[in-house]
Amino acid sequence: MIDAVASEFGDSQPVQFLRELKNDKKTKAWVARFFASFQMLGNEGRITNKDRFKKLNEVVWEFRAGAARLLGGYLPGGIFLLTNGFRKKSQKTPRSEIKTAEEAVRREQQSKRRGDK
Repeated sequence: MIDAVASEFGDSQPVQFLRELKNDKKTKAWVARFFASFQMLGNEGRITNKDRFKKLNEVVWEFRAGAARLLGGYLPGGIFLLTNGFRKKSQKTPRSEIKTAEEAVRREQQSKRRGDK
């Protein structure tokens, strides 16, 4: 299962990012690639295509489609949590984006362990 982190106000940056990509003719195809990857992860429990799904550190994974990136990580129960999305502008994934994703995943992992939500 795939979920997206939401703020205290109920909005979700990764979902908003996907909407923005979908509404742009140049990036609309990237959304289809993301959803194909999501479906593969949901159906098979893993993605073997390293060009589309890559582990960045012990917590954070990166979905890739064109220059767009969605970061997230696994929660207990096999849930993959999308944390943030962005357009990549250089070869390396920005540390700030990785840090944002790592903090969100760790926060949700702790919440799940405590039984919150």
